[in-house]
Amino acid sequence: MTTIMAKDSNIFSDEHQEPEEQLEQPEQPQEEQEEQDVAWREFNIHNPKGHDNDSLEEDEGTPFVVNLFETESSYEIYEFAFPSTLALSAVDSIDEDKDKPTSDTKKNNLIMLKIRGKEEEGVSTGLGLWSGSEALCQYLATNREARTSIQNACSVLELGAGLGLCGIFCHRVLQANQVYITDGDLKVLDNLRFNVQQNLASEHENQQLRVSCPQLIWDKDLDNFTQRYGRQPVIIASDVIYLTQSLEPFWKTVDALLIQNNDENDTSNRNGTGVLYFVNKSTSQASVHMILDMARKYGFTWQHNSPDEEIDNLRNAVFTFQRRRE
Repeated sequence: MTTIMAKDSNIFSDEHQEPEEQLEQPEQPQEEQEEQDVAWREFNIHNPKGHDNDSLEEDEGTPFVVNLFETESSYEIYEFAFPSTLALSAVDSIDEDKDKPTSDTKKNNLIMLKIRGKEEEGVSTGLGLWSGSEALCQYLATNREARTSIQNACSVLELGAGLGLCGIFCHRVLQANQVYITDGDLKVLDNLRFNVQQNLASEHENQQLRVSCPQLIWDKDLDNFTQRYGRQPVIIASDVIYLTQSLEPFWKTVDALLIQNNDENDTSNRNGTGVLYFVNKSTSQASVHMILDMARKYGFTWQHNSPDEEIDNLRNAVFTFQRRRE
């Protein structure tokens, strides 16, 4: 499948001023009212002591992490086109001719997604468009087993969603029953919820599909999150581990929120086993070895879609993680 991406000529300012040609404002509200968000920003990962970003200093004997959050930049609009036939789990292949961009989406059976983000990730990495999200969408679109597991699942959870492309893809294109698209950073959440609102299923599409954007800070209040949203049969994540500090919180969160083996609430058609679809293409302090070692520590096994079995060469691979069976 070819993913179509085009930068729109219209630019949003940091104050979210609308361009002359606005995205159509959807009338449908989000299905669930979110709880009050916690005041948390992504630089808290770098700075666990709670100082504001301007006061970050290099401690003696501690490697200094480059400050990714110094500058503001303007929003841009990225467009993606996907064949509407992906909503049918029986489809085995995709006609490449239907991937060509067009303004007449009905005629060409395309579903258009418009995602707002920043070319420079000055405020947060979650406001930039990362290549892993495109890779994961392509994998989910072209791998029938993965696509079917999402379409048959009672719910799908995206961790560290950023702009929300993968979660929105699952909601709008694959028509997953319920999608929770999450992030921890307040500014990222604000933009994420904007993107979800812009891409809700229209009145001509399936109105039974549900999507919401609760805040989720990894390894924080996971019992409360589980109590409200339940354990998930499918979790997706792309380009979410770029610091070694994130490794353990990420796997603790996956372990807490993915269904246990043989959970009676699992409807994902994977023999009672939850699944995590994961890719981490972008440059990261955490090597593939480190990611897999931590997965093993928390009792997960994995497969990947790369023909190369050398672990050091698997940075671009999409991994399928499942709990180890006893």
